[in-house]
Amino acid sequence: MQENLDKIYIRDLLLRCIVGINPEERREKQDVIINVALNCDLRHACSTDCIEDTIDYKNIKKGIISLVENSSFLLIEKLCGEIAALCLKNKRVQGCDCYR
Repeated sequence: MQENLDKIYIRDLLLRCIVGINPEERREKQDVIINVALNCDLRHACSTDCIEDTIDYKNIKKGIISLVENSSFLLIEKLCGEIAALCLKNKRVQGCDCYR
């Protein structure tokens, strides 16, 4: 991965999902706050000022919302891994940090 990559942050998404290993955690959706940093090279977009040369982070955010709100995981680590995998499907995203 290239050093000095740009970062696009998606911060403080308050979402609801089933997550946890204990029976009481699996009965009802609970609040989770999701934060994601997308690592990318935006030099070309900075020079062209063209939307096609950057990351459609609104679309990625919609994907995260859909994934989380329709999910049911035992571990928060698995949830974060799935969010990262979704983000990395975008060819311009070179890395992803997901935390809650």
